[in-house]
Amino acid sequence: MAGLKPRVITLSKRDGQGYGFFLRVEHGEEGHLIRALETGGVAQLAGLRDGDRIIKVNGTFVDTLEHSRVADLVRKSGMTVTFHVLGEEDYKSAKAKGVNLADLQLGQSQPTMNGVSAPAAKAKLCYLQKSSSGFGFSLKSTK
Repeated sequence: MAGLKPRVITLSKRDGQGYGFFLRVEHGEEGHLIRALETGGVAQLAGLRDGDRIIKVNGTFVDTLEHSRVADLVRKSGMTVTFHVLGEEDYKSAKAKGVNLADLQLGQSQPTMNGVSAPAAKAKLCYLQKSSSGFGFSLKSTK
């Protein structure tokens, strides 16, 4: 099925925070569904939509796995999880046409992290030296 490209969405949460959605399987529906998105939550801001189907969790194809295994993969991913998802209509169309979802290739778009699309950053190791007046910056949380 030409043109069918999963969206790559990376969610990051803080300690004690959820991702802001329910992962469900429903009678009469195929796949692992995104449901009950929390308004303004991490998942909604990242671009997940009600009815999206999760195809991969952190690179592992999950469409054929039991729901409990998929939920465990999400739980064990810690503070950050990456999903490959298809919208509801694309998923249903692909399944009806017998498309092998495990073989779907990603599009050219950049991955999205908490709603922001940006090129993948390279990790940098920084050493901070504290002067007599401190590090020269302050950290504070806001709500």
